[in-house]
Amino acid sequence: MSKHLVENEEVEFDIVAVLDEIQFTDPSLWFVLIAGGTVGGCMDATGAYIMSRCLVEVETRHAFNAAGRFVRVPHSEWAKSTAKAKRVRDRVRRALRAGQQAGAEFVLCYHIEGDPRWYLEWSDNHDQESAVEALKQYLRSMPWV
Repeated sequence: MSKHLVENEEVEFDIVAVLDEIQFTDPSLWFVLIAGGTVGGCMDATGAYIMSRCLVEVETRHAFNAAGRFVRVPHSEWAKSTAKAKRVRDRVRRALRAGQQAGAEFVLCYHIEGDPRWYLEWSDNHDQESAVEALKQYLRSMPWV
């Protein structure tokens, strides 16, 4: 949870709770959030899969097909999301902006059914390299790995 001041009043912002609420109302969202010392979202094999797909897209700068095979999706196809997926992505990005404004430190991997992309986003406290490293450290620390 992050705290920030709004007109001299301390306000708490729990980005994990916000994303959980989005996922509860729309289960097409799959995510792993590393925020400060906590992890939220999918914290099992599903989470490992989400993180690995995000890492592959970041490292290769290519999207791959929904079956998980290393068949590149052309850049022209990246924007072809369903209307529902676009609405969910907009809700997630609004939550991330609110988290940024609250000073939250986070690394988020997510996928939305109906969207060909796997997203990796991070707060201002990170750059791409440190976000990727945070994911790799978490993956290595998973008890079943």
